[in-house]
Amino acid sequence: MHKYGILFKIRRGRFFDSSPLFFGVFIMSADLKNWMARLPDTVSAAAVSIPGTHNSSTKHIPLGLVCCCQNTSITEQLNFGIRMLDIRLELCSEGFKAVHSIIDCRKSRFGGRLYFDTIFSDITSFLKMNPSEAVFMLLSEDDRNDLNLPFFDMFYQRYIMPHRDVWFCENRIPSVYECRGRIVLMRRAGLGTDSSGYDDKNTGLNFTAWCNMGNKKEHSSLVLEIKSVESGESGESVDFAEVQDRYMHSPRSKWRDVMLPALERAGAFNGRLRLNYASTAGGFFMPVFNARYINKQLLSYRFIKGRYYGWFSVDFATPRLCERIIALNFQDFEHCL
Repeated sequence: MHKYGILFKIRRGRFFDSSPLFFGVFIMSADLKNWMARLPDTVSAAAVSIPGTHNSSTKHIPLGLVCCCQNTSITEQLNFGIRMLDIRLELCSEGFKAVHSIIDCRKSRFGGRLYFDTIFSDITSFLKMNPSEAVFMLLSEDDRNDLNLPFFDMFYQRYIMPHRDVWFCENRIPSVYECRGRIVLMRRAGLGTDSSGYDDKNTGLNFTAWCNMGNKKEHSSLVLEIKSVESGESGESVDFAEVQDRYMHSPRSKWRDVMLPALERAGAFNGRLRLNYASTAGGFFMPVFNARYINKQLLSYRFIKGRYYGWFSVDFATPRLCERIIALNFQDFEHCL
């Protein structure tokens, strides 16, 4: 058996099986490091089913039962197929530290703070070794102790300007070809008080309209207009994204009332990026137990060929769960060309 699961052969460039256990197919390659190599260049990245992680940097964090959302490192996640990272940072005097709310992430169980320098190095090293792949990075300013700190200004000057060839920073959803070998910036962080130096070519996908979705009485997704930075809030939308991040439901309610109805409504790709957060802090506020239930439901769900299910951001991601999501891509791409 392969390191990351059972491998199946591709027939005529497609693979699909309705088996509720495996969903049939996994990747015909040495491992899951380069599964995007099999995607057509011309397809929109929004049309690809992408496995992602919520609070991606929290493998080592104090108050683990409450704050830990992953039991694998960034490098481990990328190696078993994760392609969307949820990176939450705070700007402090020493740099950009990874955080979950007010709690600092750590480099190891007893190590020092985890800074974005390490995360950036891990991502770029992976992309150098696997140039067919792309990493979609959702950037958030999670703990805003000092609202006067120039968060995005400093991030842009430190990590983007010196490494422009590494980033896709346009405010539009790229094709697969355009983002190969690059980090695609998805920005929830604001531009700050002085945004005169920024435009739709250098600020990433504008997800700043993504509001808090913690109301337990609400089950629906939020449709975001990814508005042009150049035109301001009243400007024309560049793209649309449908985001489901209902994070205060109990695990059973999250699946029954939020995720399952959304999956059942899935149809053909309509041009919108669809982002499904499987994470929740409801119940006993312990992500590991919530993820155990929700991930099991997601693994056993019978997906239907030809429907577009979108991206999934999960807690405690596993290679098997990644394989299941990745396998959604390897049907005919006629519906999304």
